[in-house]
Amino acid sequence: MKSKQYIVPRTDGNVGVAFIEPDNVIRCENKGQSSNIYFTNGEIAICPKPLEYLEVFLHDLNFVRINERHLINILQISHYLDIDNGRFLFMNDGVKIRIAYNKRELLEKRIEAL
Repeated sequence: MKSKQYIVPRTDGNVGVAFIEPDNVIRCENKGQSSNIYFTNGEIAICPKPLEYLEVFLHDLNFVRINERHLINILQISHYLDIDNGRFLFMNDGVKIRIAYNKRELLEKRIEAL
């Protein structure tokens, strides 16, 4: 079954919106007043809105904010490890992301609920 599509503002110079399918998103990264959206096919979209904007739409769809900069799709986690005095996620795109201490319990609960 195809996932629901969500609309985000376009950043390619054209006025309008782009449609994203949350199942195809690995993670979103805060870039100040904009956010990068990383897809499973390797593409990156720039949303001219802060991460909080995306978090509102994606929170109930297996996405968890794990630190100040990252909103991740828990279905795209490869594994996680305790290393270097911290806990890190390794995403399916090979990126290693530190889990904020105050977000660990939330992440674990969301994973257990799958």
